[in-house]
Amino acid sequence: MDQNAPSNNPAENTPPSQEPQGSPQEGPSSSQNTQTPPESPLTSPPPPPSGTVSQDDKNLGLLCHLLGLLTSFLGPLIMIANLVFCIMGCVAAGQGRAYRYPVSIRLIK
Repeated sequence: MDQNAPSNNPAENTPPSQEPQGSPQEGPSSSQNTQTPPESPLTSPPPPPSGTVSQDDKNLGLLCHLLGLLTSFLGPLIMIANLVFCIMGCVAAGQGRAYRYPVSIRLIK
């Protein structure tokens, strides 16, 4: 930007003897704009659950957590088996033999 070009900021266009007091970054009304946003009404937290949990609910919760722990190993196990079968298929194809995946479902005969 050209230093000699006029600026739109009135504080920059005033001669040095007429500069406004305070720093140019603050502006004339910066001390007046210290309003806080309106406060939202406070709400109380929900009450704790009342009553007791039935034995069936406890058993189902325990069963869900145990099944989650036991079946979490299936995903990585399936991925490793898939990798092994793919490598076996690549080796068989390299030797010129046909290879059929051991656990594939034949949809078309």
